Amino acid sequence: MGKAQAQKMRAGYANLIVKAGEHNKSEVFYEYDKAIECLSRLYSFAHSPPHDDIEIQTRLERFAKDDFLNFAVHARRLFEISNLFALAKAARVPSCRFVKAGDIVSKKLIRPGETVWKIINAAVHHNTMHIWNADWQIRAWLFPDKDRKFLFLEREYFPPTIVFVSDKTKLLNFDLRAFIKVFNTEVFEPLVEALSEHGVYVELDMREF
Repeated sequence: MGKAQAQKMRAGYANLIVKAGEHNKSEVFYEYDKAIECLSRLYSFAHSPPHDDIEIQTRLERFAKDDFLNFAVHARRLFEISNLFALAKAARVPSCRFVKAGDIVSKKLIRPGETVWKIINAAVHHNTMHIWNADWQIRAWLFPDKDRKFLFLEREYFPPTIVFVSDKTKLLNFDLRAFIKVFNTEVFEPLVEALSEHGVYVELDMREF
């Protein structure tokens, strides 16, 4: 992102905050807090190995789905309030390609991938959501009516992949670890900097209580 584009976004927020006043600041704090809470739990999930107990792992994945959907709602609202859509539209997250080799399915990251803005909208408007972190899950989805012997093969695990299916985006997938890294470095950090330049300090150690 060039300096001119960054300055334009910051100027846009400056105009908004002057018009909205303190009420808008409180909304920014609320949406930021909710988004960062969800993202923190997603980070823990994305960097933890799958649990050996299938019931526990299923619930962990369910919690992760809820966290990502809630994150998407609050992050989108934060962009609307701050008028900094360009950050989410410029940042891209690698997509995933699954390659079959014998009885094992491996995952490769494909760039440039999808924009953060498209992923957030897919989360808000999706019909179906999956979290895949093992080759057998992909086989179960790709070959639901085939021989299910793969369920009993030695499992190959990889970092979580989130998949959204909707009428608009069809199938959209991305690596969760990559999403968190891109969002933190290319979206959240510039957004926090832009807000602080106009007197809105969202980080807890900078706020006045």
